[in-house]
Amino acid sequence: MRQRLCADEYPNREYGGNGKNRTLPKKKLYKLMIRVLVVGCGNMGASHAKAYQTIEGFEICGLVSSGCTKEILNKQPGGGYPLFSDYEEALRTTRPDAVCISTYPDTHEAFCIRALEMSCHVFVEKNHRRYGGRC
Repeated sequence: MRQRLCADEYPNREYGGNGKNRTLPKKKLYKLMIRVLVVGCGNMGASHAKAYQTIEGFEICGLVSSGCTKEILNKQPGGGYPLFSDYEEALRTTRPDAVCISTYPDTHEAFCIRALEMSCHVFVEKNHRRYGGRC
């Protein structure tokens, strides 16, 4: 996970030492931002993307879809994300901390494994028992 500089600052603080008051310099606060790659931009992918836009601490780093749904989602308020048709290219380019997979169930296993190989956290829907012990 990457730390992103935040505009918030600590106020000046007074402290004593040897009978003298000194002022500490202002320090920048850092917030932990989790960069999420959203894969699949249909109903569920769009719903998850909207949630990531509103939850503090998350930042969408790209949208992946084989169809035109990524362009439609990107036109909504808060858009302007990099768009990808190729999952592998998106992983290499964006280097996300986490991947949200909202695609057809038959793609989940391969997408999950590849994300884990790239040291990403994975959020995927559907029941993994369908795949037996493979996931």
